[in-house]
Amino acid sequence: AMLCESEAVPLGHWLLVTDIAMARLSDKAALVRKSAIQLLQKLLSHNPFGSALVVPAFQATLEQYKLKLAEMSPPDKKAESDLAKELGLEEDSESSEESGSEQEETPKSSDGYSDGVEGSQAPDISQTQDEGADGSDGDKLMAPDGGLQGVRTLIASLETAVAFGQRMEGALNDVKSLLASSTTSDVTEAIALLVYSRAFEVEGSSAAVRSIFPLVFSSEQAVRDAVVEACHELFSKVEDPSKAAFKLLDVVLGSTLSDLAALEEVVQQLIRKQYIQRLTLRTLWDIFISRTEDAVSSRGALQVLTLAAGAAPEVLTPRMDRLAEVGFGPKAQEAIFLARYTCIALQRSLPSSESIPEDNKIFTSLKNLVLRPSLSDSTWFSAADQAIAALYALHPFPEEPAVQILRKMISQTFSKDEWDASESCGNSDESVGHFEVSASALSRLLFVTGHIAIKHLVHIEQTAKAIRRLRNEKEKLLSEEASEGGMKASEADKLADELGGSVQAGMACSLYSGIRMYRKLICVLSCRCCA
Repeated sequence: AMLCESEAVPLGHWLLVTDIAMARLSDKAALVRKSAIQLLQKLLSHNPFGSALVVPAFQATLEQYKLKLAEMSPPDKKAESDLAKELGLEEDSESSEESGSEQEETPKSSDGYSDGVEGSQAPDISQTQDEGADGSDGDKLMAPDGGLQGVRTLIASLETAVAFGQRMEGALNDVKSLLASSTTSDVTEAIALLVYSRAFEVEGSSAAVRSIFPLVFSSEQAVRDAVVEACHELFSKVEDPSKAAFKLLDVVLGSTLSDLAALEEVVQQLIRKQYIQRLTLRTLWDIFISRTEDAVSSRGALQVLTLAAGAAPEVLTPRMDRLAEVGFGPKAQEAIFLARYTCIALQRSLPSSESIPEDNKIFTSLKNLVLRPSLSDSTWFSAADQAIAALYALHPFPEEPAVQILRKMISQTFSKDEWDASESCGNSDESVGHFEVSASALSRLLFVTGHIAIKHLVHIEQTAKAIRRLRNEKEKLLSEEASEGGMKASEADKLADELGGSVQAGMACSLYSGIRMYRKLICVLSCRCCA
């Protein structure tokens, strides 16, 4: 590693050192593995091939310079002699002897290009890489100083760069396996090497970096800190905060559900440590509400804001009306997944103990989303799931809009004429009335019914838990006042009786509300009037 820092490793030995370091990644000794990872980090950070190890770009430049070398090389006299004989021309023996002597004087190396690079550093190929990557013709490439030998040296350097990039790409699998090691140093050093590989644009590094996100839940504090610092280095450590917003947008759009669960903790840690600036969150909000951005970009920006809402609720709480206006607006008509993520964002906008007025327009949008018949089954179920969850998270009395939704869905699924025909035929012993209903509509009705029932059970349990918590707090306050001697025993008993009666009345009211809700559900499903 010290030789790499001092640029004392010859180019001819660069691949050999890389191979040795890769072989030591699976060593039994933890100190050896740590040193091998650190050596690979130094090889990356001090490589003579440029700041981006993009193998396809190197290969394109290499092919162009090989063509350039073929044009600059002297013609093959033997091939010309054979061609002259085929054409019936006489070849001058003296000229052939002279050409043979010239060929003998030309030095040749055993491996073709090793003489030009062995024991020396590589020429600057970063500029030639950029020229080759833009698709320019080989004739426009400038020959380096040294003429023919310089081109050969450059080709040898490009071949070494391609081989080094391919080796680093192959080493990523071994490095990813070290993330599951029980040794803390293996994990932290592997995270650092993945960050280095992403910085130098090694092929496959973008996918490999995502494997470090779940480590934010590690039991080791050093590993959790390494993950947060790595994500800071990758996404938020930039001079322009708007660039950090687009980096976070890109990583969220390509994430799976498991990645998003880990990213939520990562983003919240970055906000708590003030690595993500307020201007970055403002840029994400502007992307979400922008009319020029497509629905995918708006959805990605909203996802990042939703992840950040756990550590910074002020990102969404004051903007709930605008959030619903954009999230359920024209963009959501074409891309229903934007409406689904809007429902998720609304659930994170308020604490669980708070609600919004029941006449808010948000609830109308949520009900319309569940009752929209034009949506396909592949998108409706996920959207309705989150819409009902948002309804129970925000509404002070969620059973009222829930019953309205069920009644409307039943009227859409079963028409009145079909019910009358069924009832008129049902009294006969010989025939039983039958009518056809849409399988899709019936499955949606059953899904909504079951989902509302489960959500209301949770709602009743949370209400009873809140009442019990309030009762315990008041009893604790009462006991503290009684212990100070400021209240007589008879007064304390009287207050306790009143307190117990009010709490029991509250619990009874909550339970009655739940029973009343279930009676409404049963009445709605049986198509009878229910007060």
